[in-house]
Amino acid sequence: MKNLNDKNKIFVDTNVLVGSFIQDATHEDEKRCWKYLCSVTGKRIYVSSLSVAQLVSVLQKKMPNSEIVRHVKTILSKAIVIDFTEKDIVASLHIDGHDLEDNMQYVLSQKMKCGIIITQNKKDYVNYLNIDVIKAKEHRSINQ
Repeated sequence: MKNLNDKNKIFVDTNVLVGSFIQDATHEDEKRCWKYLCSVTGKRIYVSSLSVAQLVSVLQKKMPNSEIVRHVKTILSKAIVIDFTEKDIVASLHIDGHDLEDNMQYVLSQKMKCGIIITQNKKDYVNYLNIDVIKAKEHRSINQ
């Protein structure tokens, strides 16, 4: 099925968001991707409130709260946070054959009519319709 959503709306999956703010060398693709996305013009970046909560949970084991607050403020200044509602949860439960957390992210991306999702688990999104899926290391395929 052809992607009819807006390719100027880019949804960032949890694994890319988390990797963007973890301080180790194993997440360089995610860091470069986030930096690139924040520099492009004419694009809107979307993340889910679920992803922000998961990011905070991961980071609390790795850094002080003051640093986490700084990172969350950066996200709020660069991305639109999509609220995750009961209706979204119910919709995600009706998608067969996929990872439930990915279903939730997909539902949110479609709620905002995002044309692109960036994830490190590209294979987990291959059966979703109406969205282009790219890995963080492929971020340069998004035009400036």
